[in-house]
Amino acid sequence: MNPSELSLQVDRALGPFHHFIEQYRNTAFDFSALPVANQCNHYTDEDGVFGICDEKSLIAANPCYNSLSEEFLYYSCMIISSIRECSEFTDSEKIRAEAWVRRFLLERFPMNVFVVSFCLVPDTLSGWRTYAPVDGYSLGFNLQALKKLVNEKDSFSGRVYYDYRVQGEKILDKVKKVLPFVADAEVESGSEADMLIERRLYMPISKLIGFLKNPRLSDENEFRLVFLSPHLTKYTRRRDGIVNPYTKISLEPYLLKTSSRIFDTVHIGPPRDNFMERRNAIEHLLQANQLTCGGWHQSDVPYQESRSRRSGGSPIARMSVLHSEFTDSQRR
Repeated sequence: MNPSELSLQVDRALGPFHHFIEQYRNTAFDFSALPVANQCNHYTDEDGVFGICDEKSLIAANPCYNSLSEEFLYYSCMIISSIRECSEFTDSEKIRAEAWVRRFLLERFPMNVFVVSFCLVPDTLSGWRTYAPVDGYSLGFNLQALKKLVNEKDSFSGRVYYDYRVQGEKILDKVKKVLPFVADAEVESGSEADMLIERRLYMPISKLIGFLKNPRLSDENEFRLVFLSPHLTKYTRRRDGIVNPYTKISLEPYLLKTSSRIFDTVHIGPPRDNFMERRNAIEHLLQANQLTCGGWHQSDVPYQESRSRRSGGSPIARMSVLHSEFTDSQRR
């Protein structure tokens, strides 16, 4: 997809986004009810479990492609809207900042941002629906050991930000560090100003992008590993007719800390009638790879509920539907 096509998608999404976000503008998200997490859980299918165990690695996906680019459109709209709505910026500052951001989002697509997604809850309806609606697994990873996979320089770990206000504050904090030093909206590639924007805006926003997500997905309680390094080996796979880039993150540092216990727990998702068969298959897989698991659990989520997926359609259409649902509920 070329920059002009991406720009058109973003511009078309900005209108519905503005209306959609109104329901979250003054909503704070409180995660204090969640227990202190000792593990986080990766929801996946059978192929995912076999890949993790056989290759002793995790797949880190590029969020530009998640959910038919819904995630890319969300954070693009979020960044641009935050700039446009900032009362502290003059009109010329808004024009400058938006020009830089558009250049970053559109000309660098797909960006060198790769994420591995986890959930802080081991058996949750949203996890099964989104990532493993049929014959899925929730793999419990040791949280402290996972942090061995990041270095806080070009890889990071943490909870996803769902709070609209928090997202806006973090975006504007990055923009404010550049505005006083670069007077032009357009800067020459490779110039000193361009390098300053790269260092103070593009790299921090690249990190932040990995942790920005639509507020309506807050029930996923997502925890992520985010990797920025452009030097990671890239692979591609085709899904739904789209070629998606990804990279592999070795679990060797993790396994050194856990003494080859790869999963603290495994929750076997709906349906329930083949629980033992599926457990035995994974146990054989673990033994073949000299790995262990701490415990086995059966999901309490009903099978039919786990298969009830979110409404389809384009990201823009989904934003429009959400806006309509919200305005209808307000009328009632």
